[in-house]
Amino acid sequence: MLKYLIPAVLMTALLPTTATAQDAPSTVHVAYRDLNLQSAAGVKLFERRIEGAIETICPDYGSIELARQRVVAQCRAAARANVAAQREAVLAKAGRGDVQVADRTIR
Repeated sequence: MLKYLIPAVLMTALLPTTATAQDAPSTVHVAYRDLNLQSAAGVKLFERRIEGAIETICPDYGSIELARQRVVAQCRAAARANVAAQREAVLAKAGRGDVQVADRTIR
């Protein structure tokens, strides 16, 4: 089984302020070499790591402003869409191409 370190290139263009965009990285590497992606537990941990990377790219800084929360949600949705093909390719290489990964929508 091939396991690599893949870059999860995620978007920061949707972040509302320049200072926030400068603080957040535009690329996060998600390590999965140590995971068994042929097990449900391994896939679940892989998904959590991807979500953590998305939260790093699109931080909300604990904002309670609805406009800011909406922008963060849009950024995270775009980031998920951006890494979907990479995620599926990794799972396919692991022999788990038939695994349905739950889509987590931020509301």
